[in-house]
Amino acid sequence: MRQRAGLWCCVLGGLVGIGLSAKAWALHLGSGVSAELGLRAIGQQGLFRGGPAEAGGALILDVAPEWRPSSRDTFFVWTRFAAGNALNQLTPTALAPYGGDLAEDVRGIDDTDRSYLLEAWYQRLIAARRAGTFRLTAGIVDIARFIDGNAYANDQDTQFMNEAFVNVAKNVLPNYEPGLVVQWERGAWSARAAGVMGSLDNSAHVDYGAVELMYTAHTDWGEGHYRLLGFLSDVGHPDPWYRNADRRIAALVLNLDQELGARAGAFLRSGFQAERGDALYRASLTAGLVVFGHSWGRPRDRVGIAAGYLEGMAQHDLSQTEVAEFYWRWHLGTAVDLSLDLQWMHDEYERGKDVTAWVSGLRANAVF
Repeated sequence: MRQRAGLWCCVLGGLVGIGLSAKAWALHLGSGVSAELGLRAIGQQGLFRGGPAEAGGALILDVAPEWRPSSRDTFFVWTRFAAGNALNQLTPTALAPYGGDLAEDVRGIDDTDRSYLLEAWYQRLIAARRAGTFRLTAGIVDIARFIDGNAYANDQDTQFMNEAFVNVAKNVLPNYEPGLVVQWERGAWSARAAGVMGSLDNSAHVDYGAVELMYTAHTDWGEGHYRLLGFLSDVGHPDPWYRNADRRIAALVLNLDQELGARAGAFLRSGFQAERGDALYRASLTAGLVVFGHSWGRPRDRVGIAAGYLEGMAQHDLSQTEVAEFYWRWHLGTAVDLSLDLQWMHDEYERGKDVTAWVSGLRANAVF
């Protein structure tokens, strides 16, 4: 185990060294074509009460080309290649310590035969003077890119890593499936509606829908975003006793983020989901604070702390989960950042044995 932990520390150090020796750049190929490359490494160590300690890591390569033939049209593709699963396949906890896609997730995506290709879509911008601005997106979409964003808790690669603090839409709706997204903005108000076709066990398809209404406020503290989201699916999901597949996904989420002056920001998410057979949690409440590095002369650095409570579905033995996370992210240049991460999770069961975990981690990103 110590050898594995040492290996991942070496990998993280090598990635940081590569990034520090490079300058931030993007591949500009002319005619509106560009590409972003992301090299990422994760190393995690888990201590589990009553069980063996575990160590794991992951290496990630993101390649995201984009073509803008005009100011109104965008073609976008995102591919991810990954080796390793960090602690996601080793932890006995209900929540994953890394809320993104690793080796097991990028192969056979959402019970399909497609691997590594996460997104491929076309977007059209339509500007109407009085009605506002519209964006229409169609193709293979990551619903979390468009729905349930948050300024401080939405990206496991640069913010909080635990899936509880990443994105509700990722856990409710299928990812990287054919979909249509409509976005509207006018003044302080905006709305988004999405329809996605998901796969169930690679044998049946169910349609999913999501709607988000957001108000952007400019207060004495700073900018804030207040969102109300609703999710609904077609029938096809099992009931709590797995006897009939005639249930719908139905969820309601309140999602807020607010600047607290020039030195900090806070977020809060609260969600409720109707009972269904394969859902793990019925309700959740998460909140956190992020401090900017202005106080110590490094404005791009971030320190975050968050906590959450999740209530299990009545039909499951898992009654509740409590989770907390702390991270400190340093920018080591224009293209490289390094994060220290610490997580605590506690799963309480009605009949089974409770699980408590401490997970420490290092995360490095080099994005060009």
